[in-house]
Amino acid sequence: MDSPSSSSSHPSSSSSSSGWHGHRPRRMSSTPVTTQQQKPQNSFSSSSSFPPLPSSFSSSSIIPPRRLPSSVLLLVITTLLISVQNGLCMISFFSPDDLKYTFGVDHLSRVPPHRLVTPRLIARPRRVRPDDPLFDLYLQMADDEQPLLLPLHSITDQLLADQLTVVRRTRPDGGGHFSLGRESRAMVDDCHFHHQSEHILAAISNCDGLELKGTIIRNGSVHVLHPIPAHHFPRVRRSTSDGATTATALHVLYRRDAVATVKNGTGEDFCGIENTISSDEMAENEAGIHEDAFVVGQRLMREGELTVELAVFVDEQLWRHFSSKYGAYAWQKLQQYTLTMLSNIQIMYRQPTSVPSLTFRVVRYEVYQTQPSAIASYLHENGNAQHYLDLFCRYQRNLGAREWDHALMLTGFDIHRGYGATSISGIARLDGMCDSWNSCTLAEGLDFTSAFIGTHELGHAVGMRHDEPYCPGTHIMSASLGPGKVTWSSCSTRDYQMFIQRLDARQNNCMRSSLLREQLPITESAKPGQVYDAHEQCRLMHGPSYVQVSPRHDHYGNGMPKKISLRQI
Repeated sequence: MDSPSSSSSHPSSSSSSSGWHGHRPRRMSSTPVTTQQQKPQNSFSSSSSFPPLPSSFSSSSIIPPRRLPSSVLLLVITTLLISVQNGLCMISFFSPDDLKYTFGVDHLSRVPPHRLVTPRLIARPRRVRPDDPLFDLYLQMADDEQPLLLPLHSITDQLLADQLTVVRRTRPDGGGHFSLGRESRAMVDDCHFHHQSEHILAAISNCDGLELKGTIIRNGSVHVLHPIPAHHFPRVRRSTSDGATTATALHVLYRRDAVATVKNGTGEDFCGIENTISSDEMAENEAGIHEDAFVVGQRLMREGELTVELAVFVDEQLWRHFSSKYGAYAWQKLQQYTLTMLSNIQIMYRQPTSVPSLTFRVVRYEVYQTQPSAIASYLHENGNAQHYLDLFCRYQRNLGAREWDHALMLTGFDIHRGYGATSISGIARLDGMCDSWNSCTLAEGLDFTSAFIGTHELGHAVGMRHDEPYCPGTHIMSASLGPGKVTWSSCSTRDYQMFIQRLDARQNNCMRSSLLREQLPITESAKPGQVYDAHEQCRLMHGPSYVQVSPRHDHYGNGMPKKISLRQI
């Protein structure tokens, strides 16, 4: 835990001030980062779960080893060793892709201690109210503990805006397919769930009914639940006594703070950079930065409610990864993966140390099956983090109708600082939220660790600096991705709250309003023009002395263009 003294000694960075008032070009600089090394850990925990012994098998029935023939004793020992090493043997056959998929690591030596578990997702027979849980998650987290039974509520409607826009770009000029509103929502599977109670938070997704992916936050630790790759273990579907289906695939359960994320001998670092736009861009956008951000058409949020309307972009490199892995199912799998990641980001911002809590809602989902020429790979050296972020920030700012507070690009590149330099996991603009030029993030998106990368980078966008040196480097906003970094420090909480206060003071807090235009409902019983006829519309628009007049006719009796004429009484 962070001491009060460490929290109070964490000064606010000057970059936030220059981000709002400066008229000169901003300087691009990288936040200092630290590198963490971790010793390899055993890949199988001694607490792994095994089937219980038969009730008839008691200590009194055990024959002392000295009475056993040597051949029988050897068989018993061999059988026990095979049972204990079962999980290790299975993991030892994992390919690098399997390790990345399951644990987010690239080598067996970095596989964390884990349990092999078979969670049960039990469907509830009926719901009395719309907000009642849909499922109960039954999970044995440790041999010496009672199993957990967690009611799960659907959060798909919270993750997605009613006016969601889905874009699939297939040409370098940006052309492709667009889907809006109900059509877009119909493309999304309702398979994402949250549990929130006093001591436990959980984000669980089960988009194919058998595989559960997610995080469980308990006692300050984050536990990751992830399925074993299908080709390593058969799936089994069983039924409960009341007929409800239970998911029973084999999964691994491990603590996030036990994962060794050392890559190529160096720690994978995060990088938050100062807001950086050119003088020309500043001049063009100067009025927009300093004016009240609320414009006609926006809707105010409830007091105290903070919602980030998010645009999620997926680059061609990540699309190719899913396409090669899933073929015809790539689009569906990518959509499920993206929302699973966002669901887990959401639960991280619901921790008690994140005050006020932050809600993320996707208003635009855009996939590049062909990369737009404005952000082509050769322009950013195949993943140079700073160059790619610069191009993406400009690109998303110049899209037609910008209806989001923040843009997140998920990339399939192993992003880097330059050829021959160390890798990093993500990069974002500090204090970028609510500034259309700088409210943008770039994060690697190849595996489940993307949820933790995205959580960290979005923290930069809402004012959080790296914890070091004012707080211990053991929290989410540490400069490097590593073990134990799953909670918010007092430094992060202070930075975040000060950033919100600055936005509120400038009346520029986009998280308290919606950029989406409110759509008026049209009922079947009242069509346009029936409630307010043409005369009433004229009076409302031009004043009480105006009425509608008939269209003019020419000398031959033909109607002129149907254009409403106004006559003052």
